[in-house]
Amino acid sequence: PQVKEKVIQVLARNGFNFGSTFWETVKVPKEKLEIQIQKTREGSRDVTAPKHGEVDPTDSPHVGGNTWAGGTGGADTAGLGGKGGPYRLSNFKNPVYQISDEEKAKISKE
Repeated sequence: PQVKEKVIQVLARNGFNFGSTFWETVKVPKEKLEIQIQKTREGSRDVTAPKHGEVDPTDSPHVGGNTWAGGTGGADTAGLGGKGGPYRLSNFKNPVYQISDEEKAKISKE
């Protein structure tokens, strides 16, 4: 019961509100429960002004957001997997998330 409550809280915090009937269809394994949540944004951010970005002193992973240097999947900041930024930059500690193939196709060849 505690695992189920925690999972519902995490899902709700990330915009997934399934209600109480959610667990009627889910079987929780006794050994290990691994859940991966991936949020996708409707639409996309255009590249406007490539920049280095702010340096995060905690070295936390950052996906999109157009703020942090060394993040992934962004539009203007230096990082990996995005569509803009003045150069590629990574701390090689955090996972890399790439923009979709659809978004890649929209990038100018210039």
